[in-house]
Formats: sequence, structure tokens, C-alpha cells
Amino acid sequence: MADLAVIESELKRFIENHKGRSATVDARLLQIDQALVDKAQSGLTFSLHNAPVQTIAHWIAASRQLIDDAPALSDYINTRLLFGLKLVEEDQFLNGDGTGQNISGLLINATAFSGSTAGTKIDIIGEAIEQCGASGFQADAAVVSLKSFWDIAMTKSTIGTYILGDVQNSPVPRVWSLPLVISQKIANDQFLVGNFQLGAAVWDRQDATVEVSREHVSFFTQNMVAILCEERVALTVFRSSAFVSGTFPGLSS
Repeated sequence: MADLAVIESELKRFIENHKGRSATVDARLLQIDQALVDKAQSGLTFSLHNAPVQTIAHWIAASRQLIDDAPALSDYINTRLLFGLKLVEEDQFLNGDGTGQNISGLLINATAFSGSTAGTKIDIIGEAIEQCGASGFQADAAVVSLKSFWDIAMTKSTIGTYILGDVQNSPVPRVWSLPLVISQKIANDQFLVGNFQLGAAVWDRQDATVEVSREHVSFFTQNMVAILCEERVALTVFRSSAFVSGTFPGLSS
């Protein structure tokens, strides 16, 4: 069933596209090469910060006979365990507050939106993109909730046509030429715009795995198994100014 297939979250893919590319480039950009003239030197400034690697995991109990007798059901369980793990991962990348075992997520590290909220959601995202650009980072994606996406997709012009295109075709999640990443883990009225390729990086210290064991309390004598799904990841936000977050007012579009 395609809708239950395990997929990497769009949010994570945007961050990982250019994993590890980080640094602050000095404003003295490259000069046109001229004979007998020294090349321009750029400066990279680094500071020491901790980004703890956190373990995200969950498990379920199942009958040994059920697993042995129904391989297809085993795949069904594994798929859902991995899918649930990715939902928690996405929640941590967005909303983690950095306390306890939580990742320090994008929203808590983002710069607050300082533009006007008098227009539509499309206008507000445009102003957030401009705010990112003013800080030296060209936004490459925006994250919104499913509700906000459909508010945007159903925005009409003064003559009643849909601004984002023909409704006979599947709505392309894109606005101001930027991909709209639809997240189940962002609040309905919240948005995040940023340069995910340069502003942050995801570090996979252990890819998601599914393990089965009978070594849990009395599972051996009960013919039960514990199925554990876990991963170890960290998120580093290099520049808070690369991200802008805010909330939409109570508008219909």
C-alpha cells in the first residue's frame, strides 16, 4: 500500500541535500581575477556548540507464531514501526525544545517573523522569504501545515480563479517558486521559511533499524517477541538567521 510505504520526510530531505556544508562566508566575495593582483581571501568563522545525538525509538510486543506464520504481516508491522519513527523524528526536527532527551529543533532556533501579517498567507510567506534574503540566506523551502497548504491552494483571484493553478491537476506544493513542505507536526497557524541546505544539517549516527528479540521479561516462556525500532540522530542549526518562523493570523487565505 503506497500510502503506508516508509518515506523520508520532505523536511529531512531538504536539510540533508547539502549535509555538512556549513560556515559563515566573509562579505569579501570573489573578485574578478586580474594579473599580478592577489586573489580575495574569504574567512570562515567557527564556534563550538554541542548538538547531542538523541535516540528515537519505540517497540511493540507480538506473538512468535504470528511472526513465523505470516511473513507478510511481519512486513506490515515493520513498515508501521518505521513510519511512526519518522513522524516522531519530524516532530523533533521541527518542535524539539532541546531539553532532556529532545533535539533542539528548527522552530526554537529560527528568527521571529518581523513582517506584516495584514495580507494573505501567500503575502506573509513572501515577506518571510524577503526577511531570509535580507539576512544573507536565500530561502529554499517553506514548511506549513496541511490546513494552511489548502488555504493557500484554494486562494482565488478577484474573478474567482485559483491563483496557484488549474484544479484539474494535482496541486503542486509550491509558492513564490519555493517548495511547500507539508508537515503533520507543525501547528495549523504556524510556518517556517528558510535555507535548509546551508542553515542546518542532520547527522545520522545510526540509521533506522528494526530488531526482534525474545529476551524481554517472560517473553521466552510465553512465545512472545519484542520488536524494537530505533535510530540515533542529531540536528545542527548553523545560523538562526537562515530560518524565519511565525504564525498566520485568523485569515481564510
